[in-house]
Formats: sequence, structure tokens, C-alpha cells
Amino acid sequence: MPVFLKLTSGKHLFKPGAFYLGDFYSKLVGWTTCAWGAFIIVLCMFPSAKEVEKDTMNYTVVITCGTWVLSLVYYYVYKYKFYFGPKSNLSPEDVIEAALVVGKQDSM
Repeated sequence: MPVFLKLTSGKHLFKPGAFYLGDFYSKLVGWTTCAWGAFIIVLCMFPSAKEVEKDTMNYTVVITCGTWVLSLVYYYVYKYKFYFGPKSNLSPEDVIEAALVVGKQDSM
């Protein structure tokens, strides 16, 4: 999930470190990682035997889909209306001081 978010919504927030593959190879490796992860997740949901019975059924599909459905229902029924994200406990002066410290670290 972090790789997917970095490729989609976090592009402008990413600051390359000492080991960076460049724009082309970084995106290529990132999308390959996302595709491989999705493939493995789907692969792990298949039953262990060709003839599926109660004993050989892989219930991962049921549990995963149920969790997603319940989570979405909970979000849209309750949290979407009443949750407004984390609140900052910093004063405006603390925010300015933190920004100055980060600015000094970036210039080094």
C-alpha cells in the first residue's frame, strides 16, 4: 500500500534518498511491486484442491470480502459524518519553529 500511495498521491512529497533509481526505473519497480502484490493476494485466495468441498474451501475470500464490506458500511454510516481527521496539538509558533528546523536540514 505505501508503494501504491507513493506512486499515485505522494509523488510531490517524495524526496529521493541515497539509493534512488531515477524517475523511470523507480516507477517501473513500483508498479511491478504493486502488480506482483495484487497477483499474490489473488493467488492466495484459491482453494487448495481442485474439487472444492467444505473441508478444502479456502475461506480467505469470504473473510476478506466481508471485512471490506463491513469496513465500507461502517465508514459511510458513521465515520464519514463524524470523523474529521487528527487535530494538531501544536501552537502556531511550534509549527513555524518545526518548519525552520526542517528547512535547515534540507539545506544541509
